[in-house]
Amino acid sequence: MNFLKNLVLFCKDTDQSKEWYEKAGFNYLRGYEGMYWFEVGGIEIMLHPTNEKGDSGDAQFHVAVDDIMSFINQIKESGLTPIDYHNMNIISEPTTRKWGIDFGVIDPDGYMWVFIQA
Repeated sequence: MNFLKNLVLFCKDTDQSKEWYEKAGFNYLRGYEGMYWFEVGGIEIMLHPTNEKGDSGDAQFHVAVDDIMSFINQIKESGLTPIDYHNMNIISEPTTRKWGIDFGVIDPDGYMWVFIQA
């Protein structure tokens, strides 16, 4: 069985979210009527408008990157804030853990994106 790799994120302001995902280095694919599609790590992500005021804070998405140091520098240069997602502290370098080296960023709707060295 072949599965497509798609993810839909419901966003309060898709234009603001689009800007954030561009800064974070996600590959912009297309947009239509307030909906925007990006690609990261072979997964297509759709930003979909919503009027709901849901809490997204429990969602975490983990993405492996080839060069964690280059990626965290790109994140910082884009004006985004890397954090240690375990304690929510702002960090300047990735965190070394038993399973690897990683850091997190939070998008405008509260979704946590964790990047780990592949």
